[in-house]
Amino acid sequence: MRVNSQLLIIVVSLFVIIGSGSVKAATIYTITDVGTLGGPGSWAFGINNSGQVIGDAEINNNGINHAFLYDNNVLKDIGTLGGWWSSASGINNSGQIVGYGSIVEYSPEHAFVYDGTAFKDIGTLGGNDSRATHINDNGQVVGLSYIAGNMHLHAFMYDGT
Repeated sequence: MRVNSQLLIIVVSLFVIIGSGSVKAATIYTITDVGTLGGPGSWAFGINNSGQVIGDAEINNNGINHAFLYDNNVLKDIGTLGGWWSSASGINNSGQIVGYGSIVEYSPEHAFVYDGTAFKDIGTLGGNDSRATHINDNGQVVGLSYIAGNMHLHAFMYDGT
């Protein structure tokens, strides 16, 4: 009886791998509910290397959202730029958060940087609205903004100065 040499090599290799104990047990992962800010829903948009999570959550049943920071099993409402709502979209490894929100009631939205205690309104490129989407570990922010006339969006990079 002739044995296929490739099949024999595969079978012998399996015995060697199994016999050597190099087969690893399956890794078990968990999923954690970060909760809400009093309303029915929440959305996570970013995480850093420390496990800090950012996003936004409804604060009531009227669809008003606030940006949040989830850190050490605590969900914190980080507030707004002065308007009704905000959303966090990025976080770096220093815990700086970026996002966007209304600046007064029914107002245009502006990009922001939040350093853990205060918001900095980044402003716009001349139009009404801007959104910050990501921040790197050097504190540089990228996003999008309408230019004057509110007809076109342009990408921006903000260096914190």
